[in-house]
Amino acid sequence: AYAYSHHYMDLVIARLHEQSMHTGAARLFIWESKTDAFLRETNPFHWLFGMGYRNAIELGQFKLVLTTSNVAFHNQFLAVLVTYGLVGLAGFVALLWLPIHKAVKGNKLLTAVLISYLILVCMTLEPLTIGLPAFYFYYLFVYIQATR
Repeated sequence: AYAYSHHYMDLVIARLHEQSMHTGAARLFIWESKTDAFLRETNPFHWLFGMGYRNAIELGQFKLVLTTSNVAFHNQFLAVLVTYGLVGLAGFVALLWLPIHKAVKGNKLLTAVLISYLILVCMTLEPLTIGLPAFYFYYLFVYIQATR
């Protein structure tokens, strides 16, 4: 409520709709280009099991006309879907669901907040690609909080 009443949400919405590739705010454009390329340029086998990391990063490269370099997904869920397919995405969602399930059973608000933060970060960044060790430590911390 505080963020909404102080117009912070307006800033978030403006950043998502900004089309400048130099500010890192063109996420909607990137997501649309990568998703469109994945659905049009691949086959059902790739939809189930993915394309692998290198192919996933290069996917839709020519659709992003504002830059000539490969662009990351800026969304961990989309990156996992394209890299590992529906099978990998199901495993990733299950990994995130486990602490939530344990927290609900144990009525632990802190765990719910921590995993919610992680899910939000995964929707706007790719913490598993560059910050893999930090992600594992954070996830371990969340899991320990859920099981205490």
